[in-house]
Amino acid sequence: MRMSQERRNKIRDIIVRAGQIAEETGCSKVYPEHLMLGMLLAEGVQVATWLSRLGVDVEGLVTKIKSYIAEKVSDSNFPESNELPPTIATAAVLRRVHEETWKMGEDVVNEGHLLLASLYHDALNVCELLA
Repeated sequence: MRMSQERRNKIRDIIVRAGQIAEETGCSKVYPEHLMLGMLLAEGVQVATWLSRLGVDVEGLVTKIKSYIAEKVSDSNFPESNELPPTIATAAVLRRVHEETWKMGEDVVNEGHLLLASLYHDALNVCELLA
């Protein structure tokens, strides 16, 4: 049971970090690119390690994603509340997480499922940025 709670906390930490990144980059919504940065930058999450082992320049990827956000998705229409809403694409990625978890025969979502869902989604430009 403890492991399940730790995994849930990692997903929560990724989503919280994504929201912080959205605010820091001047966005009024959480975009899929913010989720990817959250996965790469949140404490205790292993996504950066996995990608690095696959030969991905993680620091370069973070820089590319930040540049993409600055050029393509930043806006200044901040909502009244402290919680930033997800875009439709981000919500779709989050729904896909459950499908990836189910396909792998697991019942607890972890950061690996979030990475797979993010890479699968058409609206996420991370695959393009990885090239």
